[in-house]
This record gives sequence, structure tokens and C-alpha cells, in this order.
Amino acid sequence: MAEQKQVSDNRTKICKNNLQPRRSIVSALLCLTLSLSGCVNESPRSRPPLLIPKALFRPCLAPDYQVRYYGDYPCYVAELLAVIEQCNNQISAIEKVDNSRGR
Repeated sequence: MAEQKQVSDNRTKICKNNLQPRRSIVSALLCLTLSLSGCVNESPRSRPPLLIPKALFRPCLAPDYQVRYYGDYPCYVAELLAVIEQCNNQISAIEKVDNSRGR
């Protein structure tokens, strides 16, 4: 009976001693796995800056208000509409450059 107890104690000591290296290996593998999982997603690549011509950023200046008579007003409105059209053309050209970049 004493022999069986001694054999049993030896087995538990051996099992406990064998678990220590396994635990450290498992914990090391777990730590390594967690640290590598952060590298799964690539960082977003920055896009090159847009090369938009400076001419598209010229300010659209309204014509001087020189309406003296009622008959001068329609010409002034036509000039204002031409300036608005110029600005809209500049904006659409900038949008075309931006869309050609391939968002």
C-alpha cells in the first residue's frame, strides 16, 4: 500500500512538472498569436495629392455695378450670369479632376 502511494505521488509530481513547460509554451503561443493578429490589416495608403490647375482657382469677380438707368440693368444681369457660369465651369472642372483620381 505504501508502495502504491509512493508511485501515485511520483506520478502526480511528474504530471505537475510536465504541465509547467506546457503552460509556458501555450502562454507564449497565445501571446505571439495576439501580437501577430494586429498585423492582419494593412495601414491605409495615402493617396498622392491632387494636381489641379491653378487657373481653376481664380476668383470669379462680379462686374462693377454701374447701372444708372433701368435699361442698363438687363446688361448687368447678363454679365452677372456670365460670371456665375464661369464659376460653375471651374467647379465642374475641379470635380472632373477629383473623379478621375478614382476615389
